[in-house]
Amino acid sequence: MGRKYVHLSESLEFAILAGKRRGELVILEVETEKALANQVKFYKANHGVWLADLVPPQYLKKFNKA
Repeated sequence: MGRKYVHLSESLEFAILAGKRRGELVILEVETEKALANQVKFYKANHGVWLADLVPPQYLKKFNKA
């Protein structure tokens, strides 16, 4: 898509809305505190959206609706 940043949603509801626009919905949860402690930088965009240059896979886990 030509984006320069990873786009992240602040809420599950917004993630579902954004994710339903393309193919199968898979939601990844970011372990933000661990990522921040290891110098991953997040930038506030707007309206519940955050950006990151990169989110290494060790800070991601597949969200499971219990």
